[in-house]
Amino acid sequence: MTSPTSSSEQSPAPAELSAADIAALQQAVAAEHAAVFTYGLVLAHAQDHRRAQIQDHLAAHRDRRDHGTALLTGAGADVPAAAAGYTVDRVVDSPQAAADLAVLIEEQTAQSWYALLESARTAELRTLGAEALTDCAVRAARWRVAAGIVPATTAFPGRPDQDSAR
Repeated sequence: MTSPTSSSEQSPAPAELSAADIAALQQAVAAEHAAVFTYGLVLAHAQDHRRAQIQDHLAAHRDRRDHGTALLTGAGADVPAAAAGYTVDRVVDSPQAAADLAVLIEEQTAQSWYALLESARTAELRTLGAEALTDCAVRAARWRVAAGIVPATTAFPGRPDQDSAR
């Protein structure tokens, strides 16, 4: 017979996360909240054949947000709440604009995971940061192709100087 897994076995104990780890993870969770919100706007204006892809991307961002939230909760840290709304710095009224916005979402989210990866002290956070950054980079590349942005990839995803600036 097995016993239930305690929450301390599922998430790091508070002593395992430094203040820098917590701050970077909070930023990443906040970026994931924004990505989930903004992908709703992308979905509203995207081409019909992209809807399943967008739903997959939404699910991925929700999963990352939820994982980060669980880690913060396990560490006894504050979890950033989602904003009631987010400001989008561009007009999104066409499939092209939706694809451009999706690129921006992935680049901005990648920056947060890159920052976590830079400051992470634990193997779990380094793994989380590397996987999340990789996933954002792949999604961003797919959206760059859809948006006609060349090149479709960047040398160092997540670095602010590597954005497509579109």
